[in-house]
Amino acid sequence: MMRAGDSARDGWWRRARRSKSARRRSAIAVLVVASIAGAIGIMFFLAMREDPPRLAVAASAVVDESGTARVVEMIDYRYTWSSSQGGSGRTGFLHVLSNSGSLGLPRLIDVAADVPVEVADAPQGDDLAVRVATPTEKGQDSRHSWLTGDHTYRIRSKMPLVTTGGHLSWDVLGRGWDDEIAGVAARLVGPWQLLAPTCKVVGVGPGYSCSVRSERIGELVVAAPRLPAGARLTVAARRGAAVTRPAARPVRVPDIGESDPLHWWQKPLLLGGLVLVAALLPGLVLGRVLRRLGRDVAPVRGFDPTNLPEPGGSPGVPGGVRVDDARLAAMATPVSAPPQGLEPWQGAVIRSEAPDDLSRIAWFLGRCAPGRLSFTRERGRDGAGDLVLVRSGPEATSTTGFDETLDLAFAGRSRVRLGRPDRDLATAWRTLEPLQLAWLLDAGLSDPHRARRVRTWRRTGALIAYPLFLLAVFATIFVGALGPLGGVALPVLAGLCGVALTFVLRAWELDVRTSLGSTWWVRTEAFRRYLAECDVADVIGIAERGQLAFFTTWAVALDVTAHWTATVAAADLPDDTAGLDLARSAPELLQAFRAVVYQADAQAEESRRSRERRQADRAAQARR
Repeated sequence: MMRAGDSARDGWWRRARRSKSARRRSAIAVLVVASIAGAIGIMFFLAMREDPPRLAVAASAVVDESGTARVVEMIDYRYTWSSSQGGSGRTGFLHVLSNSGSLGLPRLIDVAADVPVEVADAPQGDDLAVRVATPTEKGQDSRHSWLTGDHTYRIRSKMPLVTTGGHLSWDVLGRGWDDEIAGVAARLVGPWQLLAPTCKVVGVGPGYSCSVRSERIGELVVAAPRLPAGARLTVAARRGAAVTRPAARPVRVPDIGESDPLHWWQKPLLLGGLVLVAALLPGLVLGRVLRRLGRDVAPVRGFDPTNLPEPGGSPGVPGGVRVDDARLAAMATPVSAPPQGLEPWQGAVIRSEAPDDLSRIAWFLGRCAPGRLSFTRERGRDGAGDLVLVRSGPEATSTTGFDETLDLAFAGRSRVRLGRPDRDLATAWRTLEPLQLAWLLDAGLSDPHRARRVRTWRRTGALIAYPLFLLAVFATIFVGALGPLGGVALPVLAGLCGVALTFVLRAWELDVRTSLGSTWWVRTEAFRRYLAECDVADVIGIAERGQLAFFTTWAVALDVTAHWTATVAAADLPDDTAGLDLARSAPELLQAFRAVVYQADAQAEESRRSRERRQADRAAQARR
């Protein structure tokens, strides 16, 4: 009698799990590749992008009648860990004072700050370099004195600003700074009318500007927004009539936080998230489309298992509908008769969709039923009882290409001892794989056009994915220079990479069964379920019909040997029942066949390595 319900060991579940695991692995692979690409892109972006502004400058210059100015610079400096500085911190800065002329060297008066500082000056031609740094305590590593946060410095100096021709010129930022400046505010006061005032940003490319205006007679107010590193800000005016010098007023230092906010394509986390989503979403959608296109052709229109063709009828039904694995498996209800027109090894190939150990063992066991082979047990020299394969007659199979397989296995002998290495049997074993694979390809079980498309799409995806990945890395590196175009191009390229990678990983979905392949698979699966669920009464009936050996071969081919052997043992059949020895010895035969082949392969590999070592030794001796 049959047990109701589907067994957890059903073959279609194994195929479904294999398909699901393959889909899961492909999704994980796309996720991992997208994450790696996004992480690499973010690292490149962080390494290549410009650091945000770290200082703001406010300066005031009060010029006396001799043309010498007392300059006060207020500097707000924000110390941060900087990739542009090689990933190191800072303890201070170097500032070059300049007088834009040759009337004398600027003279430093003093430096004050909210942290302890040491000042060293070094003349550089007409300029003066001032190095301001936090001192390091004796015996202390300089890294311990790295500064963090915002700090304010005040630098007071004297320098001549008026040339002999009556023109006044002031380099507000000296020779420039090595860091981007958030903003500059300056005020120039003198005892004359300041005529035709101008200001300009020099030392950098176009696109940067400044403004100058006169609020009172003898006073100029200068402002400049965000300036790049190395920029110099020069204020010039022509000296007019003498006036009473206005009182100097304080200049507010621009706030560093008032610098221009980062654009969306300049934010690494946001851009990395967009790249990740763009790489995953098209791949997931395409995977779903491929899965739908890769559904098998059902052998009949409709899903009623009773509408399947009879085992003796035509093996395929034209037309039909497209179904997935689960709905096709639902059509396979247990059937007590094996598929007519199929040998057990063919059922194994259909079930696993490729030749394997079970299909080859089933081929040898299938020769036992016609009486061409038999098994016996003989005691070997070590006292152990080994299974022996005995050839009872010539091979007369009707399957094309298999005629010489037994000749290769026995090599003129009548007996082959199993469980021990045998090169001839291993040779025949390896010969069966291409023969069974050729049968599978010629049987029309899968659409040959789809198989070609699988290979085409997989190769095309691999060829496209590599250059797209390189373009995405390029766009990541230069996304700051490309601006919004780079911010849009990077997710687009990531999406195309995800699509190409999905074709590489999921192209196997397009290799579908034909109506013939689905019909044979349903029949084979239906019989496999019967063998996996049969009970003692079923085995007794099979033995009474004299089909015990034939059903045992099918049980081995469809990987239900354990349940079949246990049920045969529970049936307590008479010892003289035909095929009982084969049914009892099936698990041992599986192990014995594998031991013969794999031990022979291991010995052959060891012999090859020994031969190569001997050849190498002889070559070394010949060189000596």
